[in-house]
Amino acid sequence: MLGSFHEIFHSYYLPRTYCFIEDPLEDWIENYSFERHHPELVAPLTEVLLKAKVSSIFNEPISYDADKILRNTHELQQNNFKLLGSRPAISGFSQPYYSAVEHPKLPDWVLKPSGERIPRSTFIYGPKNPLSEMAYFNPNDGLYRIPMRERIQRIADEENIPLVLPKKFYAKIPFSNRENKRENYFVIAEKISILAIEETFQRIKAMDSGKQSLIAYQMGQIIRKSGFLDATLNNIRLTQEGKIAIIDTEPAGFLRERTLSWSFPWTRYGYHGTLEKSARIGLHILRAEFCIKKGSALGKEEPEIAIQGFESFKEMLDLMILEDRSLDISFNQKVISVLSLGVIPLLRAIQAIFTSLILDYLRTLIDTTKDKYLKKSHYHRTLPYAEKKAKELQYRKKMNLWMRMLHFLQSETPKIKRKKVELEEPFGAYC
Repeated sequence: MLGSFHEIFHSYYLPRTYCFIEDPLEDWIENYSFERHHPELVAPLTEVLLKAKVSSIFNEPISYDADKILRNTHELQQNNFKLLGSRPAISGFSQPYYSAVEHPKLPDWVLKPSGERIPRSTFIYGPKNPLSEMAYFNPNDGLYRIPMRERIQRIADEENIPLVLPKKFYAKIPFSNRENKRENYFVIAEKISILAIEETFQRIKAMDSGKQSLIAYQMGQIIRKSGFLDATLNNIRLTQEGKIAIIDTEPAGFLRERTLSWSFPWTRYGYHGTLEKSARIGLHILRAEFCIKKGSALGKEEPEIAIQGFESFKEMLDLMILEDRSLDISFNQKVISVLSLGVIPLLRAIQAIFTSLILDYLRTLIDTTKDKYLKKSHYHRTLPYAEKKAKELQYRKKMNLWMRMLHFLQSETPKIKRKKVELEEPFGAYC
């Protein structure tokens, strides 16, 4: 759903905290080099990557093209790699995916191809929340796993939360000697002992109310303070000892390097997500893992309810979401608007009008382009395979451009569904 004029105008007054890594990524690569920390394992790692096709897979953006996925997964499996990832296939079932792999010659490590997470010509939806806010991936997100890991660890230490994080390092891709140093590396992560998703569910379900609330609070605090937003149980689990473990720390557009340009905000900040937005997304995603929808009645969607046995977990996350004040107008913005004698609110109102008009135009353009392509899709089936793929690529490039523009204009505009409420009322009605 697009942001209305009121929501766009309101969003200019929300608190925004941008987080950066102060040191260049090249310095991180040098300090966290796998060769420096584990020189004894460089030879077996090089050996498993030595085949040219395997090396090229690690040197390219992770593909979202169904044909290329099949080719790459087949090549890796032929070379004894075990694929740890999965993604939905056209058939509706999940298929193996090579976003994380392991090899018997490196039994204690997980390899994560990450030279460039997303092709520049591709717009990939990231994690979302019910406020219509969405994160989106940046080209070097895979390499930012290590700075994000250090940020999460620092927050956990400050909050005295027992947390287990795998050690991660940058490993060199054989045959890769690109001018941009960061394009020659991927991330290799230490294997840690964690519970499977179902085991994590059962462990939390077996907890008493107090312990379940505590675990929910600890997970929520890490999300709120660190900006970790992809908080599904694929990434956040429990250990056998009952500690929280986060196994994939990819920031999904939240964390970036600070640039020196002061010409435009999006060049200075990299136009990535704010801490407040990332926290809202992460809390809602974690909450959704323990909820089910009751359905709808008379066209009105009913609130989500907790899966049986997880009432205390959901209640704590509801409370954290309800008490979140990041959707309130910041005091500093109020002061600035008053001191400007109404000039700044007027300028923001004009900007909100133009933004809402452009968003409406882009949405119409996207819908029209999609409808035209779908109408021609029956004809495309009769074309030779190469020509059909070319038509699909042309359509996706066009859609990617419009979607990037749409997201750029509304990425910091949450749908304001919540009103001020009393805490004793049912939580589910406001989430």
